[in-house]
Amino acid sequence: DDHLTVDGQSKEHVKGDKTVISDNKIHIKQGTGQLVDTGNEIHQKSGAKLVIEAGSQITLKAGGCFVTVDTSGVHISGPVVDLNAGGAAGSGSGYGGAAPTLPGQLPPKPENPLPMLTPAQIATMKSAAPFCEECEKCKDGECEI
Repeated sequence: DDHLTVDGQSKEHVKGDKTVISDNKIHIKQGTGQLVDTGNEIHQKSGAKLVIEAGSQITLKAGGCFVTVDTSGVHISGPVVDLNAGGAAGSGSGYGGAAPTLPGQLPPKPENPLPMLTPAQIATMKSAAPFCEECEKCKDGECEI
């Protein structure tokens, strides 16, 4: 399980595509709004039903036309309004995400890695010494590491 609480803001920037896959449901609850701005397309598809619900108003806008459903009725505005006069439904790109893959293998750890610090350097760091003689030797390439 993975649980995360952020007391301030949370920001994320992905420079390539981002895919989220859940083998069950995804629940999102926002406090005051969901504001989405995309360059070209938003496509939502459901296998059985799609419900869009609003407390007081829903508006679909395209070009200079709109359909608004609100508490006073259904309002359709456009230069021509065709009911049952043919035409075709638009289509979108659809889902094209990719499942994550496992990362590549890590290189094997060396059997005897070199120490990062010499014992003399470690002892100097643990003391209150103002100067490290061993460090000076290392500058000149004369120390153990």
